[in-house]
Amino acid sequence: MKTFTAAALLALVAMVTVHAEDIPIGAASSLVAYSPPPGAGSWASIQAPGAFNGSGEFLLGQADKGTITISPPQAFTSFKFFGYQRSDGGIYSITFDGAAAHRIDVFNKTSTGDDGPLLLFSVSDLANTPHKVVISNLNDARVGKPGQMNIDHVVISTAPATPAAPAPAPTTPTPTPTPTPTPTPTPTPTPTPTPTSTPDVPIVSSDPADTAPSTVDPAADQNSPETNDTGAAPSLRATPVFVAAAAAALAFLI
Repeated sequence: MKTFTAAALLALVAMVTVHAEDIPIGAASSLVAYSPPPGAGSWASIQAPGAFNGSGEFLLGQADKGTITISPPQAFTSFKFFGYQRSDGGIYSITFDGAAAHRIDVFNKTSTGDDGPLLLFSVSDLANTPHKVVISNLNDARVGKPGQMNIDHVVISTAPATPAAPAPAPTTPTPTPTPTPTPTPTPTPTPTPTPTSTPDVPIVSSDPADTAPSTVDPAADQNSPETNDTGAAPSLRATPVFVAAAAAALAFLI
């Protein structure tokens, strides 16, 4: 499928944009209504100089009652009114959809019957909708009466229409990747520590007498009687003298 850049889309929109259209409406159009109704002593079609489609409408009598109503079906934002200036006076009022009236002055005391139609009024800021336009003849104080009302044609202008922007080209959605599950790590067993054997420690007495080395005097062993801690009689020792004496006594008894 083709895709378009922003510049290409703008160029495409520019090519298809509908421009404003000017639509002329002649005095004899069915979109224009007159009051009083056309007839003897009222509105009449006259082949005036330079008239649109060859003729314009002129109010020949009942000037104080003259009204022109224009109702185009199209929406328009601009309106132009063309008619003839008159030397016998002329003041019109114009309204759009019954809103505030605008003034149109068509009086020109130097005008002759040979002058062509002129642009007498224009507006270009209307809402972009269909409008009902009403033009009424008023009393002109400059001449003391209403002047001769007339119309050659009007031009309405439609607003330029901008088409809706084209829908963007569909795009293929990018699939969302399926997440890969993260494996749960297997815990490593903690090794049980092997108890360390405590070596036997020899018990050492805290009494200095138990640890001090004994000193034996050989001379004392032979010549001094030995006593114990309790003061008891000394014990006999198996000395050489004692053994010899014991042997002599035993021989005497035998």
